[in-house]
Amino acid sequence: MGKRPPLTKDILVEDLVEAYPELIGPLMHEGVVCMVCGEAYWGTLEELAQSKGITDTDELIASLQEKVTPSD
Repeated sequence: MGKRPPLTKDILVEDLVEAYPELIGPLMHEGVVCMVCGEAYWGTLEELAQSKGITDTDELIASLQEKVTPSD
């Protein structure tokens, strides 16, 4: 697997799902349902989170960073 894009609030949801499949479950747990989880969505992680009522995207990113599997 190549180098993954940085996990930021500006990452596109489709890129996040492709690069960080291990985060699909944690995102669902937070109430952030994405395109593979049954709800089509295209845009950034921040936009998706805000559409689900999550206003502190920095806290969400920090929580997700703890769950990221190293790519190497």
